[in-house]
Amino acid sequence: MASTFYSDQYYKPIPGTGAGGDMKVFIGSYEFTSITVINDVVTMFTMPKGFTPLYGYLLGDPIDANAIETLELDVGIAGDTTKYLNSGVITTDTVTDWTITDAIHLPLQEDLLTVKPTELTADTDLIVTVTAAAATTGTGTIKVYMFGVYNDPRVA
Repeated sequence: MASTFYSDQYYKPIPGTGAGGDMKVFIGSYEFTSITVINDVVTMFTMPKGFTPLYGYLLGDPIDANAIETLELDVGIAGDTTKYLNSGVITTDTVTDWTITDAIHLPLQEDLLTVKPTELTADTDLIVTVTAAAATTGTGTIKVYMFGVYNDPRVA
């Protein structure tokens, strides 16, 4: 006989207005005006207590558009700098399927794909860490988008 199963989130409130929280998008933007340096850290935004990250992107200019690219930008939090993205070397070659030319366009992955959605228990800064510097000029703008639901813990 067939069985019925439920996900961990089945009994949770449905996102939207009210007790389930509202869908929120956090956006951070930063322009590297001089060459990136290994271990540079950019704080993009603060995700508040009660926010549950679900999906996101790292977007940017072709900061290291060179024949030999070396730039690596990781996205995470203090204490876990690759929580949302361990990018490896970023190639900014044209991606024809996305109709993007010479740019950074990476989905945030890591915990967002491997761990069930977890509500933050404290205000948490989202950071981008330069793990490997650019081989070329290393200038340009990056943006991080984080989508999730928010349950304001101050509201009963």
